[in-house]
Amino acid sequence: MVSNITTSSATITWTTDQVSTTQVAYGTTISYGSTSTLDSTLVTSHTASLTGLTASTLYHFQVQSKNAGGTTGVSADSTFSTSSGTPPPPTSDTAIIHETSGSAQTNRAVSLSRPFVQGEIANFAQASIGGTPVLTQCDVKNRWPDGSLKFAIVSFVIPSLPANGSVTVSFSNQATGNNTGFLAQADMLAAGYNFDESELNNLGYQLIRANKFKDAIRIFQLNVEAFPNSANTYDSLAEGYMDDGDKAQAVANYEKSLQLNPKNHGAVLMLQKLNAR
Repeated sequence: MVSNITTSSATITWTTDQVSTTQVAYGTTISYGSTSTLDSTLVTSHTASLTGLTASTLYHFQVQSKNAGGTTGVSADSTFSTSSGTPPPPTSDTAIIHETSGSAQTNRAVSLSRPFVQGEIANFAQASIGGTPVLTQCDVKNRWPDGSLKFAIVSFVIPSLPANGSVTVSFSNQATGNNTGFLAQADMLAAGYNFDESELNNLGYQLIRANKFKDAIRIFQLNVEAFPNSANTYDSLAEGYMDDGDKAQAVANYEKSLQLNPKNHGAVLMLQKLNAR
């Protein structure tokens, strides 16, 4: 049984019909490669803690127990996935927008993909400049267990942006996703417009084609965060890691994609290719 799964740890428990030792072999493939600390105490109820794991990763494990007579019993291969890593929270409730074209701008529209600390924004994000609220639309992608905002695409309009200057935007709570009393909804980013799975995926592949692999990986990670049950998001993230030369993460994410969609033959082929290296 697997419990207490976090982004970097998990607890494995099992029982034996004879008193025996406690150890777990684990890794991102069925070859394992790592073991928990051997507990030589002879017991029938076993607990092993696995630490130092990677977020959003499929792990294989096998429990191993040796009785007083020296006979070792092992389980069949089992798997679990660590919790998704979340984007690092902002260091403050602000964002700085810079003007780099050399021309002053008015009514500058901006969209930011932004994580929020749990409990920071109860409903929807409201952008303000100098303490004055500005036209804002908040497209929620994920919420924390307490219902507060976790990740969103926040679109807002900056009334005035000086040439080669900047403005500091702060974020607070608003009751609805669209402001009222500013522009009509028709003048805003349409409520039906959405940075959906396919759009984020396409952006990631554009970055891959530009050889910006780490930027592509970040976009794919955001897509996994927003759509954690999609086999395609993990498949794309695996490709980003593969192109960046990170074989272990590529294998782990192809395996996660295959777990979500056993008919993903492309993932099977890529795993065969990666494991042959």
